[in-house]
Amino acid sequence: MLNINGSKPLSDYRYTGKNKEMGLERDKQMTTYAIANHSVAKALLNLHYYKEARFFLQKAQITVNKCLNEPKRELSVAINNDMARLMKI
Repeated sequence: MLNINGSKPLSDYRYTGKNKEMGLERDKQMTTYAIANHSVAKALLNLHYYKEARFFLQKAQITVNKCLNEPKRELSVAINNDMARLMKI
């Protein structure tokens, strides 16, 4: 369970310790969080809730860019493509 607090910046959830296994576990959790936000954003985008979709896309983008120790290029590209699609509307 992530236990993400809304008042704390997402970048504070990045694992900075020396234990590589803990870092990989945290990356899995944050990747799951980013995918969930991206899925919610795509659903809202399809329902024409643009403002709400933008919020969840930004949350997913911040998670991918600032919280992961090992970048996930495919996820980042998918989020950026949806963000570009949203900006055209």
